[in-house]
Amino acid sequence: MLQTQELAAAIETLYRVFRRYELRSTTDPCPCCHAPQDEVCLHRKPLHKLSGRDLQQYAMDAIYTWGSGDDFKHFLPRLFEVLVTNGDEFFDAAGVFSRLTYESASSTDWRTWPKDEQAAVSHYLQAVWEAALNSNPEELPFDGAHSWIEAIAQAEHDLSKYLGRWLQAESPNAHRNLASMIVNEGLPNMQSPSGDYWAGHREQWTQPPAGKFTMRRDEIGADRLLAVVPAQYHSRLRTHASTCLLSCFGSECSGPLVTFDLEILF
Repeated sequence: MLQTQELAAAIETLYRVFRRYELRSTTDPCPCCHAPQDEVCLHRKPLHKLSGRDLQQYAMDAIYTWGSGDDFKHFLPRLFEVLVTNGDEFFDAAGVFSRLTYESASSTDWRTWPKDEQAAVSHYLQAVWEAALNSNPEELPFDGAHSWIEAIAQAEHDLSKYLGRWLQAESPNAHRNLASMIVNEGLPNMQSPSGDYWAGHREQWTQPPAGKFTMRRDEIGADRLLAVVPAQYHSRLRTHASTCLLSCFGSECSGPLVTFDLEILF
């Protein structure tokens, strides 16, 4: 993932704000699910030195069957940092972000946390999305930009500012990521986005500015999806003949296509 100054600043803020939550001598992993050495992994290094492998077992069960909400807050800065720096050796972002809204006897939704903690998490989510959509699709951990917006959906009910930012982005990588999501995932127009993490979040695809996205097909070539834009932007986009966008993602495509380059004309 693209490592931006804004993302680095957001991570630094997480460490500063959440340092009030100290590591307990035992974080109470479920003894039926975890061996004693799993707990040892969390204590063998300083927080900022823990690797994805050190945190992997904890991340999968945090709060559910391992520790409290305050324990999760202790590890949150490093969990969120590893997601963007060493995600390939780690776990999925959606599973981690889902803990932000998990409510139990020992945890609450992050929108009820102290104001500085809410601000730090919000800053991070916006910074990580900006970095993700402007990253080379081939260099994004997990399953590309689609997985990152799916992950953010676990923490944010309203995705309109994130999807709206995607439409306004000018970088070629933002356009490539959008085309990749359309081609590989069939989103955003498919009725039921795939993946377990979208359960309970499907209505969020109706939230972008100007309402639902509209989708076009072209019968030239392999009947690929060519572009997706909100109706209000149609007059501000231009089409042109170009190399098929799919070549950017290593997908096969036969024949020339006419594609939107998704360049918004101001």
